Amino acid sequence: MKTIVNEKAIQTREYKNYLFSELLKCAPLQKDQSVRIKVVESETPFPKITQGLDNFSDRGFVSGEIITPENRIFERRLALVNYTHEVLSKICTPLTPPEEPKNEKDVAFWFAVVDPEKIYAKAKKSNTSISSGANLPKEKSVSTLKFFDNPPRITFGKNTIDIPANSLQFCTCKVAFSKEIGEIIHWDEVAEEIDGKKKDNLETTWRSVYDALRQINKKVVSKTGKPLFKVSKLSFYRLA
Repeated sequence: MKTIVNEKAIQTREYKNYLFSELLKCAPLQKDQSVRIKVVESETPFPKITQGLDNFSDRGFVSGEIITPENRIFERRLALVNYTHEVLSKICTPLTPPEEPKNEKDVAFWFAVVDPEKIYAKAKKSNTSISSGANLPKEKSVSTLKFFDNPPRITFGKNTIDIPANSLQFCTCKVAFSKEIGEIIHWDEVAEEIDGKKKDNLETTWRSVYDALRQINKKVVSKTGKPLFKVSKLSFYRLA
């Protein structure tokens, strides 16, 4: 019997996005962090899995045992597990075999995060982002901040933090405040804002964006005691 995950099917693409959305619910992610992902057919997104004989000539050679309902369920589950591991390979490591479910349609995966930045990058490609403020450390949050571009400034309450016009700090704030709190932003989004979306020939570097983030954080910390941005390698997000 041949059991295949149809990777081009809409259901499968939705399942792939679901995996990343479940990972991002635990953001900010850290290396070796454990994450549990529960999959329930008909309740959560589920990949499209097709089953059948390899070809008609197999009919004379496949025993009745191979095509029993129990074996079909086993083969579907195996295909689901293999596909899930394939999608998350290099960014997560399976911690244990999937939990034995009480219901034959349930599967629970445990993964250890290997590379948070690659998870964010893959999630971005699949148009999956962290929901507003999802699981962000409360102790690092500050009062709601607002950004105005004319004149360039960040405000919170009656306080104002000036931002140089037409600067890297200005472009960084412009991009950052177009996103939700907690939504991952890659450095090249700021570079594209400055360099005019010339992806193959960006003049702005990650280091210059990183320096701008540090400068902004320093200003915000001096006024609020807490940073505006959480910065990781090659990406960042707003805390407020």
